[in-house]
Amino acid sequence: MILLIDIGNTSAKYALCRDGRIVVTDRVSGSWATVGSHIITTYGMPEQVLISNVAGPQPELEALLYSLRMEARWLSWDTPEAQRFFTAIPPGLGADRLAADVAACTMAPDADVLVVDAGTCLTFDIINASRTYVGGSISPGMGLRLKAMHDHTAALPLLTPQGDAPVIGTDIYTAMRGGCCNGMRWEIEGYVRHLVANGFPDLRVFCTGGDAPVLADDVSVRVTHHPHLVFQGLLEVYKE
Repeated sequence: MILLIDIGNTSAKYALCRDGRIVVTDRVSGSWATVGSHIITTYGMPEQVLISNVAGPQPELEALLYSLRMEARWLSWDTPEAQRFFTAIPPGLGADRLAADVAACTMAPDADVLVVDAGTCLTFDIINASRTYVGGSISPGMGLRLKAMHDHTAALPLLTPQGDAPVIGTDIYTAMRGGCCNGMRWEIEGYVRHLVANGFPDLRVFCTGGDAPVLADDVSVRVTHHPHLVFQGLLEVYKE
């Protein structure tokens, strides 16, 4: 059994993999010691631990792994195993983005790919069919957009992303959510259309992340929604 851990800026998640298949996924709640005890008691001791972390030092998790005498592999932009999937990985590329990019490249091996991750930030990564990292962009995610409106105005409330998000809001709540959610969707669609019109006509698009919106039907490219793209990429990087 392989334990996969994805530590983001907002939350952490874990997954368990058996025979190449992800069989359990859950969010981390409580201490790492509690989470580790639950995993071992319920599922047994993992044989490997693979980690994507973009949230800074994790002393509690490291202490847990040390107490269990378990060596973990922490994915980074300069991890040698990642270099075989595509070239020109930029220094500092987040481990979560790298893992998602690897997964997309393995799922569409002969295509130009765009990986959209709608988490704390909305990120775009482009890898061409020759398997060179072309570039990408970063903008605020749904939660950050909502929080910024609250923090920088006197009257707008602090909302969560959950709730109605119509194109035309009928009150302050639906107007804020609609503006953020549809703004993100149109941002993604505009990005896709620009790439298709400027050198990537056969683009494959992969969307992941907790706030990944559904794209409009008139986006004329193949779109794959994959909630566990980071976990899948971790497995691919360290596959033996």
